[in-house]
Amino acid sequence: MLNLKTNKLVFIIIFFISFLGIFIRAYNINYDNFWFDEILSFWVADPKISIIESWERHRSIEQVPFLYNLLLKALFEIFSYNVFIGRYLSLIFNILSIFFIIKTSRLLKKNNSYIFSLFLLSFNVYLISYSQELRAYSLVLFLCSTVIYYFFKSIKCHQEKKFNLYLLLINSASQILMIYSHPFTLIVYFSIITVIAIKYFKFN
Repeated sequence: MLNLKTNKLVFIIIFFISFLGIFIRAYNINYDNFWFDEILSFWVADPKISIIESWERHRSIEQVPFLYNLLLKALFEIFSYNVFIGRYLSLIFNILSIFFIIKTSRLLKKNNSYIFSLFLLSFNVYLISYSQELRAYSLVLFLCSTVIYYFFKSIKCHQEKKFNLYLLLINSASQILMIYSHPFTLIVYFSIITVIAIKYFKFN
């Protein structure tokens, strides 16, 4: 009975923190006008021009890969080329990244410490700010969080001497997309390579 009450309390706390985290991100998402970098993303993702033309615009002004602006262009193609729609792409990626980080936290530690992680992520001022920007930061966070999660899933699968083709494919695809989202993600990629190398040479 006590365990049931504890589980119910934990569920209520998780739901409450998650709800507030999502609400804070979505509330007044289009309150501020686009700043200069967001205007550039909006201009590059114009659905009225071809992908080649968008790519040429992107190359002329951006220092990061084309992936985010390509996804933004697809969003505008589906819903309409509207300044009030674009930021929702960042919002969705930002929210999804929180849940992947929490899943990673639970994978690493089988206790309620992930609730504290959820609290820190939900009310992180920088993450909230990035969730309301028409820039690639939330996509980068999402892809990095998926790569790290599936990397640890792969390690666990390997330790149990299992082979999971689906896990291998999604892990590889996530890493490729992550690298094509921002140059800084190479830090995560080479960190993973380093961990694999250490585990191989130290533990064979």
